[in-house]
Amino acid sequence: MKKMSWLLLIIFAVFGGHVACSSSGGDNGPTGPSADELITEGWQAFENGDFQTAYDKFNGARQQDASLVEIYSGLGWSLLRLDNLAQAKTEFNVGTTKTDVPADLYAGGAFVLNALKDYRGSNLQADLAFSREQNWTFSHGTGLNADDLRVLKAQNHFLLTNFALSLSEVKKLNPSFTADVQTTAGRQMLAAEIERLRIQTH
Repeated sequence: MKKMSWLLLIIFAVFGGHVACSSSGGDNGPTGPSADELITEGWQAFENGDFQTAYDKFNGARQQDASLVEIYSGLGWSLLRLDNLAQAKTEFNVGTTKTDVPADLYAGGAFVLNALKDYRGSNLQADLAFSREQNWTFSHGTGLNADDLRVLKAQNHFLLTNFALSLSEVKKLNPSFTADVQTTAGRQMLAAEIERLRIQTH
């Protein structure tokens, strides 16, 4: 009888413990949104103009899977809209080290570097964006597209005193425009046209 009692206790201990572990769920189940889900939520917040929430979502995604290039595009664009240019530059730079870098990331880098007065770097990023997508349109609202990048390049070249290259970019948007950029008057005309195109594309 004692032997039977001990056997029952052992069986209860083994199976009772198993049931307790099963009912508790253990530590292996999902604890929240996946990195991909957080990225989707981040872009939704971005498109709604809630850039701080967007940043927080992308940062949460990074904590789950830092290899995803879309995270750094989202972080960079969110920080750009939050006017944190230095950190936006850092996030875009990290993104360029990942695989399958999208045009959106390079374009964001172009706008950030222009704002930071790194005009050569801005042109390089714009060219990389065009190499990915010649007729680029930003995937997440704002209305930015390839025309904005061309205006940006025209402005960059002008500020680098590469007036002929600046004129070349302008003529891609307005083929009928002409100006003698060897003269002060011609450069003033070019500057005015760049500003007109900048306003028009917005």
